[in-house]
Amino acid sequence: MPGKNKIQHFSSLHQKKYRLLHQQFIAEGHKIVLEIIRQAYPCTHILASSSWFEANKKLVQNTGAALITCTVQEIKKISNLEAPQEVIAVCTIPEQQQIVPLKDELSLYLDKISDPGNLGTLIRLADWFGIRQVFACEQTVDWTNPKVIQASMGAFTRVQVNRVVAPTFFEQVPRGTLVMAADLQGESIYQPGNAMQGILIIGSEAHGISTEIRPYVNTYMHIPRYPADSQAGESLNAAVAAALIIGELRRRLGLA
Repeated sequence: MPGKNKIQHFSSLHQKKYRLLHQQFIAEGHKIVLEIIRQAYPCTHILASSSWFEANKKLVQNTGAALITCTVQEIKKISNLEAPQEVIAVCTIPEQQQIVPLKDELSLYLDKISDPGNLGTLIRLADWFGIRQVFACEQTVDWTNPKVIQASMGAFTRVQVNRVVAPTFFEQVPRGTLVMAADLQGESIYQPGNAMQGILIIGSEAHGISTEIRPYVNTYMHIPRYPADSQAGESLNAAVAAALIIGELRRRLGLA
């Protein structure tokens, strides 16, 4: 059973300053915790009901994490969900490495994505389409935010999210790397074209691509409305737009 101090510590991880201070974050729910265990993701504690531990005892016995049995009320005090689930994992934030994108692979650059649900979905999309590197500017929401973790459905265990500073990041990109951006002024993604690898920039729905990184973009593309003269909204949700564009880029490679 966790003591009062432990509960306060785990609850504090809902706030960014304490996640940074302790270099920990929380992940909630059966499916996400199972992904953490399967991927051997760094995990210091698993908090769960006695019935959950009993049902999953073979799975958790070699994790190396401290196993703490909690009551429903204790889990509610720690959880960020309206309807808390039976299990919470406390994970270690991995040490960030200096990663340079490869020009012969597809990676994502997320420009000032402020909605945690969008960021979590974008990480999940990256995982689905085999993208292993996601770069996020400092103004993008913290990827260890509990809502991001929840929306990613465990994809964070396989996708490396790197915090970078723009435009410094683009100045270090290898020469010849294709830098693509989703923008209403670009060419239709459905125009016949060659397979394209490189960096795909996804901007915020409210502001689009930041002015300071536009000089580094060499290809703009957009998703056309149907029909073209319809009075549809100004833009698509960032995660939806990313899914359509990445799906087309993968199709061109013959991987879809």
